[in-house]
Amino acid sequence: MKRLSVCFVALAFAGLAAVGCSKGADVATPSVPNVPNVDNIEADATKCADLLTTYSSMFTPLATGGTDADVEKIQTAITDMKGKVPESVQANLTTISEGLEGAGDTTAIMTYMSSDEFTTANDAVTKYLTTECSKVGS
Repeated sequence: MKRLSVCFVALAFAGLAAVGCSKGADVATPSVPNVPNVDNIEADATKCADLLTTYSSMFTPLATGGTDADVEKIQTAITDMKGKVPESVQANLTTISEGLEGAGDTTAIMTYMSSDEFTTANDAVTKYLTTECSKVGS
């Protein structure tokens, strides 16, 4: 009987030892969802900085009168930007582009740029570029 008890205790210890030696990690590694990739953050920040620099300086030539070539450069820059922003911002850029295209001369351009239509679209693009663009995955 004593041998049976010793065997039972030995078997119990062997079972406990086997359980303690599992192949998996003792502490579960938590899965952390939505952790941003640093490379994505840097790429988004760079993209946004480039877009903001381009956008903030594109209208400068028009302040001194501007030429048809200046308006064409703005149209090209707007077209390029449309491929890098969400649809809602693309719509605002289209509004600006069409307004400039419809203005025939410097006076008409200045009139358009002081209109509510331009101001609303410009504010929306600027807001996107300064506050929303650099969010990861934008």
